[in-house]
This record gives sequence, structure tokens and C-alpha cells, in this order.
Amino acid sequence: MKKIFVYAYMAQNLGDDLMVRILCDRYPNAQFYLYSDKFYKTAFKDIKNLIIYSSEDKEVKFWNKALKHIKKTTNGFMERLMEKCDATVHIGGSVFIQHNDDYSAFLKADADLRKFSKKVYLIGSNFGPYKDEQYYLDYHQLLSTYDGVSFRDYYSYNKFKDIPHVVYAPDVVFNYQTDNSSNVEHRVLFSTISLAGRNDNFAIIQYWEVYRKFIQKLAKRYLELGYKITFLSFCEPQGDFYEINEIVKTHDFDCFKDKIEINNYNGNIEESISLIKESEIIVGTRFHSIILGWLFNKPVLPIVYDNKTLQVLKDMNLKNYASLEELEKVSIDDLIGNI
Repeated sequence: MKKIFVYAYMAQNLGDDLMVRILCDRYPNAQFYLYSDKFYKTAFKDIKNLIIYSSEDKEVKFWNKALKHIKKTTNGFMERLMEKCDATVHIGGSVFIQHNDDYSAFLKADADLRKFSKKVYLIGSNFGPYKDEQYYLDYHQLLSTYDGVSFRDYYSYNKFKDIPHVVYAPDVVFNYQTDNSSNVEHRVLFSTISLAGRNDNFAIIQYWEVYRKFIQKLAKRYLELGYKITFLSFCEPQGDFYEINEIVKTHDFDCFKDKIEINNYNGNIEESISLIKESEIIVGTRFHSIILGWLFNKPVLPIVYDNKTLQVLKDMNLKNYASLEELEKVSIDDLIGNI
């Protein structure tokens, strides 16, 4: 049985968690290993071919302490785990964004995957946005040393297609096995994000007020049309749940309280996905809320806050969406009519 170390962004984000589940389900005869927060020992306990280590495990503490003295490293256990496995799979979406001018720590972390792994593969990513050409050149050189790279949009693929082992494949979540047997309610599901703190090289914090007011106006219009509303937080640590609670504070919703429901992803992927499956329409800001809406054949209104969403819309030749830059001027009724 092949031993595979999974390197992923594990921060209680529904989309990233689903990607890891799909990977493990697709290769049942492989033994996967994950180094993450202890939260996942519960959230992923049903994945039989996945062993999870956390920084609080006695074994992990022992090796981290020992290797800190021997090798002067702070990631001793994870490095040792990669060395013992047959391969490392780096799975994730927006893992190559130049958030700040100094990206050396991120580049080193990605280079260490190559350094400590027998083989290393990148799955499901997009590249960018980035500010400096050197950022692209550094990663072009690094990814040329990987054993396989799969990008989820043609923009990213085209920037690296001169490397023989680089390919294009649609987002990993398109492999999710859907079941459309549930009853569909007269309901609109909103996936929202928090723009607070997003003030890096590609600052979108400037749109936080416009975005919040737009979601409030759109939700109110659907309520007036007789729909129920579900707000689904995909990632509480990144502020989704907080933002939802700020959105529903408006007095415009006072007479609709019994028609509004708030849900927060807590590790139970199927429970959250069932809300999408049972809704009639999806208004998605989170990338994977859009993908899941399409998988369940729902009318979807994408809210574009990042280039990754725009690129997949271009790849699929879809033009009905709203970007942050245009939310202040867009007609709510026109958007609803075009879904």
C-alpha cells in the first residue's frame, strides 16, 4: 500500500476539507497521512485510509523536540513523515498568491516539500494573482522540479505549460459524487465572506461596506419575492460566520426573521452540502459554493472577489456574475432575472 503525505490548508474551510475527502475517497488503496489541527481527528474520523497527526500528539512533540536539537528545524515531525512516505500531494486552490512583497517564507515552505519528499505532486491549484515577475519566475523554477502539477484553470496552465509534467484539470470538487434525490425548497442559499483584514497586495477590504449592503439588498429582494434565505458560513476562522451575523443585523430584515436561517460549517461536510442541495438558487461568493451549486444543477449567481473565480467563469464561458467593483451600480432585479 502506497503511503501518501497530504499537504493542505486545513483551517476548517469546507472547500479545502472537501478536496481532501475526495482525494482519500478516490484512492481507497492508498494510506494517507495528514498533519493538522486536532479538529480533524473528529471531522475526518470516518475516513478509514487517513491517519491524522496534530502538534499535541505525544509522538509529534517527541520528534519535534528531538529534531529541533539534531537538525535545527521547527518542523521535524512533518519533515520526517514526508521522508517516510512514497510521495507528497500538495492539494489546494489559492495556494500561490503573492500576498506581500516578501514571499520568502512561503517559497521555502513549498521548496521543502520537494526537499523532503521522494516524489511531490500539486493538485487543484490556480496561480496568482502576483505582483512581481520574480515571484512567477521563482515558482516556475520550483514547480519544474515537481513530479506532477495540475492547475484548475487555463490561465494558470498556460503560464506553466512549457513544463512537460504540467497539465490542466477542472477543480477537484467537480469529482464530488452528487445525489439529487432531496426535496428542493423555495429557498436561496447565500455563501458570503468577510472582507475584513484583506488589505494585502490585492486589498479588497475597500469593498467591505459595498459588499455587505449588496448582500442585504439582494437577500431582502428575494424575501420580498417569497423565498426563504439560508446563509451558510464556509469558514468561521476566516470570518464568514461573523460577516453573516453583521449582514442580518439590518432592520430591513425585521419582518422576515422567521424566513432567515444561519448555518455554520463545523466539520460535517454532508450536512452543509445538503443545504445547497435542498436550495433552489445559490448566491455564491465562496469559490466552492459556486462549484457545488453547478454540480447540483442549481441556478447560480457568482460574486467575484478573486481572480480564481473569474478564470473558471471564463473557462466555462459564463458571463452572468457580479464583481466587487460593480456591486454599487448593478441592478438587483436584472441580476435576479438573469440567473
